[in-house]
Amino acid sequence: NMAGRGTDILLGGCATTMARIKTRSVLLEQNVLSSEEMAGLPPSPPEEYFPCDISDDVVAMLKSAAASIKAAMGADITGIELDELLTVAFDTTEADDDPTYIVQLRDAADAVKEIYAPVLSEEKERVQKAGGLYVMGTNRHESSRIDQQLRGRSGRQGDPGSSRFFLSFQDDMFVVFGGDGLSKILKMFRVSEDMPVEAPQVTEALDKVQKAVEEKYRDIRREIFNFDEVLSGQRRAIYKRRRDILSFSPDESIAMMKEYNEQTVDSIVEAQTTDEGVNTAKVIEKIHQFFPIAAPLVGESDIAGMDAEAAAAFIKVVVDELFNSKMSEIPNLSKSSNYITLVTMDTAWSDHLQAMENLKESVILRQYQGRDPLQEYNNEAFKLFKGLEDNMRLNAVFSLWQSFVAAQQPAAAAA
Repeated sequence: NMAGRGTDILLGGCATTMARIKTRSVLLEQNVLSSEEMAGLPPSPPEEYFPCDISDDVVAMLKSAAASIKAAMGADITGIELDELLTVAFDTTEADDDPTYIVQLRDAADAVKEIYAPVLSEEKERVQKAGGLYVMGTNRHESSRIDQQLRGRSGRQGDPGSSRFFLSFQDDMFVVFGGDGLSKILKMFRVSEDMPVEAPQVTEALDKVQKAVEEKYRDIRREIFNFDEVLSGQRRAIYKRRRDILSFSPDESIAMMKEYNEQTVDSIVEAQTTDEGVNTAKVIEKIHQFFPIAAPLVGESDIAGMDAEAAAAFIKVVVDELFNSKMSEIPNLSKSSNYITLVTMDTAWSDHLQAMENLKESVILRQYQGRDPLQEYNNEAFKLFKGLEDNMRLNAVFSLWQSFVAAQQPAAAAA
Protein backbone atom coordinates (compact mmCIF):
# COMPACT_ATOMS: atom_id res chain seq x y z
CA ASN A 1 0.00 0.00 0.00
CA MET A 2 1.67 3.20 -1.20
CA ALA A 3 -1.11 5.53 -0.10
CA GLY A 4 -0.03 8.28 2.21
CA ARG A 5 3.62 7.25 2.19
CA GLY A 6 5.06 10.23 0.28
CA THR A 7 5.19 8.27 -2.99
CA ASP A 8 3.55 9.84 -6.01
CA ILE A 9 3.10 8.18 -9.39
CA LEU A 10 4.07 10.14 -12.52
CA LEU A 11 2.82 8.55 -15.73
CA GLY A 12 5.67 7.89 -18.14
CA GLY A 13 8.30 8.29 -15.44
CA CYS A 14 10.03 11.13 -13.58
CA ALA A 15 12.85 12.91 -15.42
CA THR A 16 14.42 14.12 -12.16
CA THR A 17 14.52 10.64 -10.63
CA MET A 18 15.87 9.07 -13.82
CA ALA A 19 18.55 11.76 -14.10
CA ARG A 20 19.57 11.27 -10.47
CA ILE A 21 19.96 7.51 -10.94
CA LYS A 22 21.97 8.04 -14.12
CA THR A 23 24.20 10.67 -12.46
CA ARG A 24 24.86 8.35 -9.53
CA SER A 25 25.68 5.50 -11.92
CA VAL A 26 28.28 7.57 -13.80
CA LEU A 27 29.84 8.86 -10.56
CA LEU A 28 30.23 5.30 -9.30
CA GLU A 29 31.82 4.28 -12.61
CA GLN A 30 34.36 7.06 -12.05
CA ASN A 31 35.30 5.49 -8.70
CA VAL A 32 34.11 8.37 -6.56
CA LEU A 33 33.69 5.79 -3.78
CA SER A 34 36.20 3.21 -2.66
CA SER A 35 35.68 -0.41 -3.68
CA GLU A 36 34.87 -1.34 -0.07
CA GLU A 37 32.18 1.36 0.14
CA MET A 38 30.71 0.39 -3.25
CA ALA A 39 30.44 -3.24 -2.16
CA GLY A 40 27.78 -2.26 0.38
CA LEU A 41 25.64 -0.32 -2.11
CA PRO A 42 22.97 -1.65 -4.49
CA PRO A 43 24.22 -2.04 -8.09
CA SER A 44 23.46 0.50 -10.78
CA PRO A 45 20.72 -0.44 -13.28
CA PRO A 46 21.63 -1.50 -16.84
CA GLU A 47 21.58 1.05 -19.67
CA GLU A 48 18.26 -0.38 -20.93
CA TYR A 49 16.62 0.99 -17.79
CA PHE A 50 17.07 4.61 -18.87
CA PRO A 51 14.74 6.24 -21.42
CA CYS A 52 17.54 7.12 -23.85
CA ASP A 53 21.28 7.57 -24.23
CA ILE A 54 22.95 10.79 -23.17
CA SER A 55 25.38 12.71 -25.36
CA ASP A 56 29.17 12.54 -25.07
CA ASP A 57 29.25 16.18 -23.94
CA VAL A 58 26.96 15.43 -20.98
CA VAL A 59 29.01 12.35 -20.10
CA ALA A 60 32.10 14.57 -20.13
CA MET A 61 30.33 17.01 -17.76
CA LEU A 62 29.52 14.18 -15.37
CA LYS A 63 33.10 12.89 -15.46
CA SER A 64 34.41 16.40 -14.79
CA ALA A 65 32.05 16.73 -11.81
CA ALA A 66 33.27 13.35 -10.51
CA ALA A 67 36.89 14.50 -10.76
CA SER A 68 36.07 17.70 -8.86
CA ILE A 69 34.34 15.72 -6.10
CA LYS A 70 37.35 13.39 -5.71
CA ALA A 71 39.74 16.34 -5.65
CA ALA A 72 37.71 18.20 -3.04
CA MET A 73 36.61 15.33 -0.78
CA GLY A 74 39.29 12.71 -1.32
CA ALA A 75 38.81 8.95 -1.33
CA ASP A 76 37.06 8.73 2.02
CA ILE A 77 33.60 9.78 0.82
CA THR A 78 30.80 7.44 1.92
CA GLY A 79 27.64 6.34 0.16
CA ILE A 80 25.54 8.51 2.47
CA GLU A 81 27.67 11.57 1.69
CA LEU A 82 27.30 10.88 -2.03
CA ASP A 83 23.52 10.76 -1.68
CA GLU A 84 23.64 14.06 0.18
CA LEU A 85 25.62 15.61 -2.68
CA LEU A 86 23.04 14.38 -5.18
CA THR A 87 20.24 15.80 -3.05
CA VAL A 88 21.94 19.20 -2.98
CA ALA A 89 22.49 19.12 -6.74
CA PHE A 90 18.97 18.00 -7.65
CA ASP A 91 16.69 19.39 -4.94
CA THR A 92 18.19 22.72 -3.82
CA THR A 93 18.52 26.06 -5.55
CA GLU A 94 21.85 27.60 -6.51
CA ALA A 95 23.67 29.62 -3.85
CA ASP A 96 26.56 32.06 -4.13
CA ASP A 97 28.74 30.06 -1.76
CA ASP A 98 28.28 26.69 -3.47
CA PRO A 99 31.63 24.92 -3.98
CA THR A 100 32.84 24.26 -7.52
CA TYR A 101 32.07 20.54 -7.47
CA ILE A 102 28.45 21.23 -6.49
CA VAL A 103 28.07 23.77 -9.33
CA GLN A 104 29.52 21.29 -11.83
CA LEU A 105 27.36 18.46 -10.51
CA ARG A 106 24.21 20.60 -10.68
CA ASP A 107 24.96 21.69 -14.27
CA ALA A 108 25.56 18.09 -15.34
CA ALA A 109 22.36 16.94 -13.62
CA ASP A 110 20.33 19.64 -15.36
CA ALA A 111 21.77 18.57 -18.69
CA VAL A 112 20.73 14.95 -18.08
CA LYS A 113 17.22 16.04 -17.11
CA GLU A 114 16.89 18.12 -20.30
CA ILE A 115 17.69 15.04 -22.36
CA TYR A 116 15.27 12.75 -20.49
CA ALA A 117 12.34 15.16 -20.11
CA PRO A 118 11.01 15.19 -23.74
CA VAL A 119 11.37 11.40 -24.04
CA LEU A 120 9.43 10.76 -20.83
CA SER A 121 6.83 13.36 -21.88
CA GLU A 122 6.11 11.32 -25.00
CA GLU A 123 5.86 8.15 -22.92
CA LYS A 124 3.41 9.94 -20.60
CA GLU A 125 1.17 10.78 -23.54
CA ARG A 126 1.19 7.15 -24.67
CA VAL A 127 0.25 5.97 -21.17
CA GLN A 128 -2.56 8.52 -20.97
CA LYS A 129 -3.95 7.42 -24.34
CA ALA A 130 -3.86 3.81 -23.10
CA GLY A 131 -6.07 4.77 -20.14
CA GLY A 132 -3.53 5.75 -17.50
CA LEU A 133 -2.54 3.74 -14.46
CA TYR A 134 -4.53 0.56 -13.85
CA VAL A 135 -4.58 -0.52 -10.19
CA MET A 136 -5.40 -4.20 -9.69
CA GLY A 137 -6.20 -5.42 -6.19
CA THR A 138 -6.08 -9.09 -5.27
CA ASN A 139 -7.79 -8.69 -1.90
CA ARG A 140 -9.89 -6.21 0.04
CA HIS A 141 -8.46 -4.62 3.14
CA GLU A 142 -10.31 -4.81 6.43
CA SER A 143 -10.68 -1.03 6.27
CA SER A 144 -12.50 0.56 3.32
CA ARG A 145 -10.34 3.67 3.80
CA ILE A 146 -7.24 1.75 2.73
CA ASP A 147 -9.02 0.43 -0.36
CA GLN A 148 -10.13 3.93 -1.32
CA GLN A 149 -6.58 5.22 -0.89
CA LEU A 150 -5.28 2.49 -3.17
CA ARG A 151 -7.92 3.25 -5.79
CA GLY A 152 -6.96 6.91 -5.58
CA ARG A 153 -3.46 6.11 -6.86
CA SER A 154 -4.92 5.46 -10.32
CA GLY A 155 -6.01 9.05 -11.00
CA ARG A 156 -3.41 11.43 -9.66
CA GLN A 157 -3.10 15.10 -10.67
CA GLY A 158 -5.87 14.90 -13.22
CA ASP A 159 -4.41 11.88 -15.04
CA PRO A 160 -6.74 9.15 -16.27
CA GLY A 161 -6.81 5.80 -14.52
CA SER A 162 -8.95 2.92 -13.33
CA SER A 163 -8.98 0.24 -10.65
CA ARG A 164 -10.43 -3.22 -10.19
CA PHE A 165 -10.40 -5.74 -7.38
CA PHE A 166 -10.36 -9.50 -7.96
CA LEU A 167 -11.56 -11.43 -4.92
CA SER A 168 -12.34 -14.96 -3.86
CA PHE A 169 -15.04 -16.26 -1.58
CA GLN A 170 -12.25 -18.15 0.18
CA ASP A 171 -10.58 -14.89 1.26
CA ASP A 172 -10.13 -14.60 5.02
CA MET A 173 -12.51 -11.66 5.31
CA PHE A 174 -15.34 -13.63 3.71
CA VAL A 175 -14.65 -16.81 5.68
CA VAL A 176 -14.21 -15.19 9.11
CA PHE A 177 -16.88 -12.51 8.94
CA GLY A 178 -19.85 -14.27 7.47
CA GLY A 179 -19.45 -13.97 3.72
CA ASP A 180 -20.21 -17.66 3.26
CA GLY A 181 -23.84 -16.87 2.45
CA LEU A 182 -22.87 -15.93 -1.09
CA SER A 183 -20.99 -19.19 -1.50
CA LYS A 184 -24.17 -21.10 -0.61
CA ILE A 185 -26.11 -19.13 -3.21
CA LEU A 186 -23.54 -19.98 -5.88
CA LYS A 187 -23.75 -23.66 -4.96
CA MET A 188 -27.55 -23.48 -5.14
CA PHE A 189 -27.40 -22.17 -8.71
CA ARG A 190 -24.54 -24.50 -9.58
CA VAL A 191 -22.17 -21.81 -10.71
CA SER A 192 -18.86 -23.32 -11.85
CA GLU A 193 -15.74 -22.48 -9.89
CA ASP A 194 -13.94 -20.90 -12.85
CA MET A 195 -16.80 -18.57 -13.74
CA PRO A 196 -16.29 -14.92 -12.65
CA VAL A 197 -19.11 -13.49 -10.58
CA GLU A 198 -19.97 -9.85 -11.25
CA ALA A 199 -23.14 -8.55 -9.64
CA PRO A 200 -24.19 -5.62 -7.46
CA GLN A 201 -25.24 -8.11 -4.79
CA VAL A 202 -21.64 -9.29 -4.44
CA THR A 203 -20.38 -5.74 -3.94
CA GLU A 204 -23.13 -5.00 -1.42
CA ALA A 205 -22.38 -8.17 0.52
CA LEU A 206 -18.68 -7.33 0.53
CA ASP A 207 -19.37 -3.82 1.77
CA LYS A 208 -21.46 -5.26 4.61
CA VAL A 209 -18.68 -7.66 5.56
CA GLN A 210 -16.14 -4.83 5.46
CA LYS A 211 -18.38 -2.65 7.60
CA ALA A 212 -18.77 -5.46 10.14
CA VAL A 213 -14.99 -5.85 10.29
CA GLU A 214 -14.52 -2.11 10.84
CA GLU A 215 -17.12 -2.10 13.62
CA LYS A 216 -15.42 -5.03 15.31
CA TYR A 217 -12.02 -3.37 15.28
CA ARG A 218 -13.52 -0.08 16.37
CA ASP A 219 -14.99 -1.82 19.41
CA ILE A 220 -11.62 -3.45 20.11
CA ARG A 221 -9.83 -0.09 19.95
CA ARG A 222 -12.44 1.47 22.24
CA GLU A 223 -12.03 -1.38 24.73
CA ILE A 224 -8.24 -1.09 24.66
CA PHE A 225 -8.53 2.65 25.22
CA ASN A 226 -10.76 2.09 28.25
CA PHE A 227 -8.28 -0.43 29.64
CA ASP A 228 -5.43 2.01 29.08
CA GLU A 229 -7.34 4.75 30.89
CA VAL A 230 -7.41 2.61 34.04
CA LEU A 231 -3.65 2.04 33.87
CA SER A 232 -3.05 5.72 33.03
CA GLY A 233 -4.73 6.75 36.26
CA GLN A 234 -2.46 4.46 38.23
CA ARG A 235 0.57 5.70 36.30
CA ARG A 236 -0.26 9.31 37.12
CA ALA A 237 -0.58 8.46 40.81
CA ILE A 238 2.76 6.61 40.89
CA TYR A 239 4.60 9.30 38.95
CA LYS A 240 3.22 12.01 41.23
CA ARG A 241 4.38 10.10 44.29
CA ARG A 242 7.79 9.62 42.69
CA ARG A 243 8.12 13.33 41.95
CA ASP A 244 7.09 14.15 45.51
CA ILE A 245 9.76 11.85 46.94
CA LEU A 246 12.41 13.38 44.68
CA SER A 247 11.54 16.84 45.98
CA PHE A 248 11.28 15.86 49.67
CA SER A 249 13.35 17.73 52.22
CA PRO A 250 15.39 15.61 54.71
CA ASP A 251 12.71 16.05 57.39
CA GLU A 252 9.97 14.96 54.99
CA SER A 253 11.95 11.89 53.96
CA ILE A 254 12.44 10.86 57.60
CA ALA A 255 8.74 11.45 58.34
CA MET A 256 7.77 9.28 55.35
CA MET A 257 9.99 6.42 56.49
CA LYS A 258 8.70 6.63 60.06
CA GLU A 259 5.17 6.40 58.72
CA TYR A 260 6.20 3.37 56.65
CA ASN A 261 7.64 1.76 59.81
CA GLU A 262 4.40 2.24 61.73
CA GLN A 263 2.24 0.99 58.85
CA THR A 264 4.42 -2.08 58.49
CA VAL A 265 4.07 -2.90 62.21
CA ASP A 266 0.30 -2.47 61.95
CA SER A 267 0.18 -4.74 58.88
CA ILE A 268 2.20 -7.47 60.63
CA VAL A 269 0.09 -7.44 63.80
CA GLU A 270 -3.20 -7.27 61.89
CA ALA A 271 -2.20 -10.21 59.66
CA GLN A 272 -1.47 -12.38 62.71
CA THR A 273 -4.60 -11.47 64.68
CA THR A 274 -7.69 -13.68 64.72
CA ASP A 275 -10.78 -13.94 66.85
CA GLU A 276 -8.74 -16.06 69.26
CA GLY A 277 -6.19 -13.29 69.77
CA VAL A 278 -2.72 -12.32 68.59
CA ASN A 279 -0.34 -15.02 67.40
CA THR A 280 2.64 -13.57 69.27
CA ALA A 281 5.15 -16.08 67.90
CA LYS A 282 4.34 -15.18 64.28
CA VAL A 283 4.31 -11.46 65.06
CA ILE A 284 7.77 -11.56 66.62
CA GLU A 285 9.06 -13.71 63.74
CA LYS A 286 7.90 -11.11 61.19
CA ILE A 287 9.13 -8.17 63.28
CA HIS A 288 12.60 -9.72 63.46
CA GLN A 289 12.45 -10.29 59.70
CA PHE A 290 11.59 -6.66 58.81
CA PHE A 291 13.36 -4.96 61.74
CA PRO A 292 16.30 -7.30 62.45
CA ILE A 293 18.16 -4.99 64.85
CA ALA A 294 15.05 -4.96 67.07
CA ALA A 295 15.49 -8.66 67.86
CA PRO A 296 17.41 -8.09 71.13
CA LEU A 297 14.87 -5.53 72.37
CA VAL A 298 11.49 -7.16 71.72
CA GLY A 299 10.52 -10.78 72.21
CA GLU A 300 7.43 -12.91 72.47
CA SER A 301 7.24 -12.49 76.24
CA ASP A 302 7.10 -8.69 75.90
CA ILE A 303 3.75 -8.74 74.08
CA ALA A 304 2.26 -11.86 75.65
CA GLY A 305 -1.32 -11.29 76.78
CA MET A 306 -1.67 -8.00 74.88
CA ASP A 307 -4.40 -7.30 72.37
CA ALA A 308 -3.53 -6.25 68.81
CA GLU A 309 -3.62 -2.51 69.51
CA ALA A 310 -1.39 -2.72 72.60
CA ALA A 311 1.07 -5.09 70.92
CA ALA A 312 1.37 -2.79 67.89
CA ALA A 313 1.86 0.28 70.10
CA PHE A 314 4.62 -1.43 72.11
CA ILE A 315 6.50 -2.57 69.00
CA LYS A 316 6.17 0.89 67.37
CA VAL A 317 7.89 2.49 70.35
CA VAL A 318 10.83 0.09 70.07
CA VAL A 319 11.11 0.54 66.30
CA ASP A 320 10.88 4.32 66.55
CA GLU A 321 13.61 4.52 69.19
CA LEU A 322 15.92 2.36 67.09
CA PHE A 323 15.23 4.47 64.02
CA ASN A 324 15.99 7.67 65.96
CA SER A 325 19.28 6.21 67.10
CA LYS A 326 20.18 5.41 63.49
CA MET A 327 19.41 9.01 62.54
CA SER A 328 22.21 10.17 64.82
CA GLU A 329 24.61 7.46 63.60
CA ILE A 330 23.97 7.90 59.85
CA PRO A 331 24.14 11.55 58.71
CA ASN A 332 22.62 10.91 55.26
CA LEU A 333 19.83 8.63 56.40
CA SER A 334 17.22 10.74 54.58
CA LYS A 335 19.07 10.34 51.26
CA SER A 336 19.41 6.59 51.81
CA SER A 337 15.70 6.37 52.59
CA ASN A 338 14.82 8.26 49.42
CA TYR A 339 17.09 6.15 47.24
CA ILE A 340 15.84 2.83 48.60
CA THR A 341 12.21 3.95 48.33
CA LEU A 342 12.64 5.01 44.69
CA VAL A 343 14.44 1.81 43.71
CA THR A 344 11.84 -0.43 45.32
CA MET A 345 9.08 1.70 43.76
CA ASP A 346 10.54 1.27 40.27
CA THR A 347 10.96 -2.47 40.71
CA ALA A 348 7.44 -2.94 42.08
CA TRP A 349 5.98 -0.79 39.30
CA SER A 350 7.68 -2.88 36.60
CA ASP A 351 6.24 -6.05 38.12
CA HIS A 352 2.85 -4.36 38.39
CA LEU A 353 2.83 -3.50 34.68
CA GLN A 354 3.36 -7.15 33.79
CA ALA A 355 0.63 -8.18 36.23
CA MET A 356 -1.76 -5.68 34.61
CA GLU A 357 -0.96 -7.08 31.17
CA ASN A 358 -1.71 -10.60 32.39
CA LEU A 359 -4.92 -9.32 33.97
CA LYS A 360 -6.03 -7.80 30.68
CA GLU A 361 -5.70 -11.16 28.96
CA SER A 362 -7.61 -12.97 31.69
CA VAL A 363 -10.58 -10.61 31.98
CA ILE A 364 -11.23 -10.84 28.22
CA LEU A 365 -12.12 -14.50 28.75
CA ARG A 366 -14.66 -13.58 31.44
CA GLN A 367 -17.02 -12.12 28.86
CA TYR A 368 -17.90 -15.73 27.99
CA GLN A 369 -19.27 -15.95 31.55
CA GLY A 370 -21.55 -13.00 30.89
CA ARG A 371 -19.36 -10.55 32.81
CA ASP A 372 -18.29 -7.09 31.70
CA PRO A 373 -14.52 -7.29 30.99
CA LEU A 374 -13.98 -3.59 31.67
CA GLN A 375 -15.75 -3.70 35.04
CA GLU A 376 -13.81 -6.83 35.97
CA TYR A 377 -10.60 -5.11 34.92
CA ASN A 378 -11.44 -2.06 37.02
CA ASN A 379 -12.14 -4.13 40.12
CA GLU A 380 -9.08 -6.35 39.80
CA ALA A 381 -6.83 -3.42 38.87
CA PHE A 382 -7.82 -1.59 42.05
CA LYS A 383 -6.87 -4.62 44.14
CA LEU A 384 -3.55 -4.95 42.32
CA PHE A 385 -2.79 -1.26 42.83
CA LYS A 386 -3.54 -1.53 46.54
CA GLY A 387 -1.18 -4.50 46.69
CA LEU A 388 1.39 -2.48 44.73
CA GLU A 389 1.34 0.27 47.36
CA ASP A 390 1.80 -2.29 50.15
CA ASN A 391 4.65 -4.01 48.28
CA MET A 392 6.49 -0.74 47.72
CA ARG A 393 6.22 0.15 51.41
CA LEU A 394 7.20 -3.31 52.68
CA ASN A 395 10.15 -3.58 50.27
CA ALA A 396 11.41 -0.13 51.23
CA VAL A 397 11.24 -0.88 54.96
CA PHE A 398 12.83 -4.31 54.57
CA SER A 399 15.69 -3.00 52.40
CA LEU A 400 16.44 -0.01 54.64
CA TRP A 401 16.58 -2.03 57.87
CA GLN A 402 18.69 -4.72 56.19
CA SER A 403 21.15 -1.95 55.31
CA PHE A 404 21.36 -1.14 59.03
CA VAL A 405 22.48 -4.70 59.69
CA ALA A 406 25.05 -4.53 56.87
CA ALA A 407 26.41 -1.25 58.30
CA GLN A 408 26.84 -2.83 61.75
CA GLN A 409 28.89 -5.79 60.52
CA PRO A 410 32.06 -3.84 59.51
CA ALA A 411 31.90 -1.92 62.80
CA ALA A 412 31.63 -5.17 64.77
CA ALA A 413 34.54 -6.67 62.84
CA ALA A 414 36.70 -3.60 63.52
CA ALA A 415 35.92 -3.78 67.24
